[in-house]
Amino acid sequence: MPEIELEKLAQENNKVARQRALLDSERTFSAWLRTGLAAVIAGFGVSIFMA
Repeated sequence: MPEIELEKLAQENNKVARQRALLDSERTFSAWLRTGLAAVIAGFGVSIFMA
């Protein structure tokens, strides 16, 4: 009986770990987008200032 409970707990932990990994990936992707957008905006600002 305890073996079944341990297996169920392991499956739940695995599910939570996969969800956490997905959220980490989304957060990393949005950080890259934010950084890229900031670089583009900074480039436009510099080009306008230099013109």
